Amino acid sequence: MSASKRTFGEIVATMHAQIARADGVAQQRLGGGLELILVRQGEQRTLTVRRIDVPPSPVEITVVRGAFHVPIGEEPQPFARRALLPKTGTTALYRGVTLTWREVAT
Repeated sequence: MSASKRTFGEIVATMHAQIARADGVAQQRLGGGLELILVRQGEQRTLTVRRIDVPPSPVEITVVRGAFHVPIGEEPQPFARRALLPKTGTTALYRGVTLTWREVAT
């Protein structure tokens, strides 16, 4: 099944599954150029929501926060960073937010 045919819920579930058992990174590009990067380091989770040139909208951030169960009170940290695009060798300006929280197993 291609990424374009999967639902947003399926994409989120897949990303969670990719980091469920060990530290690591799960990354997915959505429509409109929006990218999600979920990082697990022990109990810490970092979710980056970014896009080239145009920051994610407040609605996009709210939807992503809910889908990944980011705790209330964790404020998005906005950023603008230049990064090398491997396919073209050029740089692009990524704009987005990072959310960081702790997930403790119950």
